[in-house]
Amino acid sequence: MPNWPLFVLAMALALVLLGVLATVVRYRLWIAEAQIWQVVDASDLELPPPPAVRALVADLAALGFRRVGEGGRPDLAAQVGPAQIWYFADEDGTICAGVFAAGPYPTVVLYSWFNDQAVIVTAHPQGEHIDEPDFRFHTVASSVTDAYQHHREQLPDFEDRYGAASRLDNMTEVLRLEALYNSSFARRRQKPILLRELHIPIFQLYLIAVALGLFVALQVLHLPLMPVLAVTGLLVVPAVALFVATRRRRQREQ
Repeated sequence: MPNWPLFVLAMALALVLLGVLATVVRYRLWIAEAQIWQVVDASDLELPPPPAVRALVADLAALGFRRVGEGGRPDLAAQVGPAQIWYFADEDGTICAGVFAAGPYPTVVLYSWFNDQAVIVTAHPQGEHIDEPDFRFHTVASSVTDAYQHHREQLPDFEDRYGAASRLDNMTEVLRLEALYNSSFARRRQKPILLRELHIPIFQLYLIAVALGLFVALQVLHLPLMPVLAVTGLLVVPAVALFVATRRRRQREQ
């Protein structure tokens, strides 16, 4: 006669492991594709920004940003048109703003490059939080003005370590650096998304492992019930608290 609790736990473990494997494979395939994405110049078409992003464009204009041009991925042209990103540069020409509609969300991404070695990215209103020596990606949800101010505050640190910020006021340079970003930083940009997707499955694996340990302790080793439950509580309660705290922190950082 099958041992149903053990069978159920084994099946749950197998299903969660398959889910983790599928997520990792999907992530690796996406990265492999992203690293060869090419954004091409569509500026000659002079396509105006769509209504969804015009408020962001107006905010940038109020800060002194001026049009650089438009670009897009050819493989998406049939679906959303040849221009998918509208580029603007600030008065110094060292901060470029890419404006686009990420699904239903209009988004502006500010970025500055330093000798092809390092990049600072500030997104509004959604994005990631990444702090690495050569790659800083922050999100400012409040306003475009606040995002621009925050971005400018990051510049001296990178300029001290990597030299002056590159000029980003022409499409040739903007598109060259888009390709460099995709090939060199796309993996790190997506890593927080992968970790968020794996957060729940890894926690589930941990709980299943604890349940299996509980089953073995009681049914195989025949250990006393109360000490086993006490140890189980010590394993589960801190893990649940850590899971909740980590989830809340990552939600705040998005």
